[in-house]
Amino acid sequence: MNKRTLLASVLLLGFAVALALAAPAPSSPSPITRRGNSIEFPATVHAAAFERRLLGMGMPGYHLIVWKDGKAAHAALFQAEVTDVQILDALESLGAKPGDNLPMAAWDERNDPKSKAPDLIIAGPTVDVFVRLPGRPEPVPLGQILEDKTGKGLEMRLGGNRANIPKWKSGCIACLYSCPGSKLGNARATVRDYTKNPDRYHVRQGVLPEDGTKVTIVLRLGPSPPNPLSHTHSHPPGRGGIGGGLPPTQGNALGWSAPYPSPCRMKCHRKSPCIGWKTSGAILCWKRWRTELSGSPVAASSRASAASLPALLM
Repeated sequence: MNKRTLLASVLLLGFAVALALAAPAPSSPSPITRRGNSIEFPATVHAAAFERRLLGMGMPGYHLIVWKDGKAAHAALFQAEVTDVQILDALESLGAKPGDNLPMAAWDERNDPKSKAPDLIIAGPTVDVFVRLPGRPEPVPLGQILEDKTGKGLEMRLGGNRANIPKWKSGCIACLYSCPGSKLGNARATVRDYTKNPDRYHVRQGVLPEDGTKVTIVLRLGPSPPNPLSHTHSHPPGRGGIGGGLPPTQGNALGWSAPYPSPCRMKCHRKSPCIGWKTSGAILCWKRWRTELSGSPVAASSRASAASLPALLM
């Protein structure tokens, strides 16, 4: 082999090595599984961390699902093997459109009684949360895992809050309040609610396996009823579920029908939007019922219907 042939061989070999180094490494399969309108991903149980109270500090009962390397993972009930960004991307790939209505002031001004931001309720499509537990044939709904001392329940919504991710880097996937740091938040509880009563959510005894056990989280997209108390001052199109975000028993007791056929056209003097649910030709002001008549016999009666609502109408 002459010098020219040897040089050519060396150059070819170097070129082949360069190509091999430049080629992208094979990507590992995503831990997120898509099934119809739902996604699933692995996580581990950390009930003790979720319930932990340290000298009046910490955030017990607040963080539901957090990426294991996020700053809030130490207080989460479930530490996920995937990031909050991956979860948000996956849900959006299913066609979900986040509400994105919570500013950072919802948390930063939580102790300011003059601020309205902490009273905002997370907006966005509803997302049902389930957990696949070892030895259980079917996934367990979140409501069977957590106990709510107030009895208001859970209504998880896809708030998104993508713009807030780099501000905290908390890794929060789901919080149990309408938190600006979460991707999923609870429309039945505001940040202000948390400041007033942080001792609200607890793990039910005997449901979850011991800490460190691997489980699978299931997030399933639900219908997208209008959010009655979001910061948006417009009336959403007529689509939604019974009660417009109220507990189903209350919505049924009032005889509300869903979806209502058209947006509410009432001229309400309130700054917050009215969600007008049609009841036999009348429109019920949701906010007025919630704030002024939630303790009335009509609200509590399972026999109440549209015919018994004249006193509630605007």
